[in-house]
Amino acid sequence: MVLFVSYSGLLGGAERLLLDIAGGLPPAPALACPEGPLADAARTAGLPVFALRKRALELRGRPAEPVLAAQRLAAHTLELRRLVCALGPELVIAWGMRSAIACALGGAPGTAVVFHHNDLLPSAAVGVLVRAAADRADLVVATSAAME
Repeated sequence: MVLFVSYSGLLGGAERLLLDIAGGLPPAPALACPEGPLADAARTAGLPVFALRKRALELRGRPAEPVLAAQRLAAHTLELRRLVCALGPELVIAWGMRSAIACALGGAPGTAVVFHHNDLLPSAAVGVLVRAAADRADLVVATSAAME
């Protein structure tokens, strides 16, 4: 089984691309994401969905936000680890930097990981984490030269 993982349950351009790619893979992969428009669209497309806990997407703002963001990322890592251990996928496709970092932190033990990078880095500190996650991934895909 191939398991796509998205930290976000929103349905933007990157998530529409996820659905296009997932829909073209035989047999159909599964998706792990929070409930919301992405999960709904995936189910409509016939993909099995494993619901993840919805977490805030903010990184900046309040002074405590970096600490809270780190806590959310740690929780995402543990949740992903439990799911990967339960399902035993052959491949995890981490859709975005948060899920890639979670995989690098131990969220996909013993499983091949593809990091699909979709967004600009929000800060130099996050860039360090994203590059470390990319180094640990088996393959990195960036669909835009701006993401390289």
